[in-house]
Parts: sequence; structure tokens; C-alpha cells
Amino acid sequence: MLDQIGLNRMKRLLAKSVSIVITLTLIVSLAGCYQIEKLFHAGTLKGTDLCIKHNTSSVVSDDVIKRKCIKENQTDHDGVIGMAFNADVYFNPDSGVSHSWIKIKESRNVFDDIIITELLVSVTIFDSKGKKYLFKDTIDTWAEPSKLIKGQKAIFAQNKDLPEASEADAINERRGCDSNQKYSCIDWNILQVRGIKI
Repeated sequence: MLDQIGLNRMKRLLAKSVSIVITLTLIVSLAGCYQIEKLFHAGTLKGTDLCIKHNTSSVVSDDVIKRKCIKENQTDHDGVIGMAFNADVYFNPDSGVSHSWIKIKESRNVFDDIIITELLVSVTIFDSKGKKYLFKDTIDTWAEPSKLIKGQKAIFAQNKDLPEASEADAINERRGCDSNQKYSCIDWNILQVRGIKI
């Protein structure tokens, strides 16, 4: 009787094992190995490499594919507070297309295991009456650990409510707005750092 119970248990265990193997085989055949590897390596440099290799095309440029794969794998990272950023900014009201401009310079990636791929930046302008104008955008970059972070961006106005063109010189002369006197000045900030884990 014990042998019969043991034999029945063995049959059920074998049936479950076969079911698991069939299910896994079905998943791999339907999803493909790339999809499974993609899940395991999401947010990493290996995931980015896999994406680039998988999406290589004779129709689309390598740069477009690389940027798509970087965006797909990058994640937000804390640590902006510990980073010392330096930037040039200015307000350009010329030719009817007003924009602010920011250029990151002399800034280093302080992460040991993150390649910085994107910065979410803001440029804030205060006119002579203290009215605030905010510009936001992302700067694409590639900064490996301890390397310089480089990038620049013209951030175009999202609406027509802008400082008067006649105020541009006064605004551009005062970089870094004083917390007590926010008028006729321009300031900037890094809002978020995105990157890929090595």
C-alpha cells in the first residue's frame, strides 16, 4: 500500500515537472530569448547593448537606435545634491523664437556604477517686475563614472508669455538670482539625473 501511495506521488510530481517544462518552453518560443534577457537586464548597460543588437537596422541610423535603447533602459537616480554642476545660461529673445539656453560645463559624474545619460534641467527667468518664467527640458549626455558631464540645449518657450526683449541684457547680466531680490535675473537647476547601471 505504501508503495502504491509513493508511486502516485511520484506520478503527480512528474506530471507537474513536465507541465512546468512545457510552460517554460512555450514562453521562450512565444516571447523569444531576447524578451526574457531584456527583463533580466532592464536598466543596465547589458540591457542597452542587447537592445541595440536586437534593433540593428539598415533603414534606421545607429544613433537613433542607440538613443531609443538608452531611453528604454535609463532610470532616475538620486544623488543630484552631491554633484557640483556648473553651467552657462542666457535668455535669447531674438528672431521671434524666444528661448533660454543652458550649457553644462566642468561637472563630473560622481556615481561609481552609473553612466549618466540624461539631465532634466530648468532655467528660471525673472523680469524687472519680478514675474517668473520657467523653461524645462532634457539634455542628452553620456558621462561614465568620474568623467565630465557635457551637454547643452536651447529650451524654446512653451507659450508667448515671455519677458520683454528689451529686458534681455539686464536679465543676462544677473546670473544666479538672489533669494531676496528675484528680478531681472536668470537662474538654472538640475531637476533629475537619469542613467544606466553598469
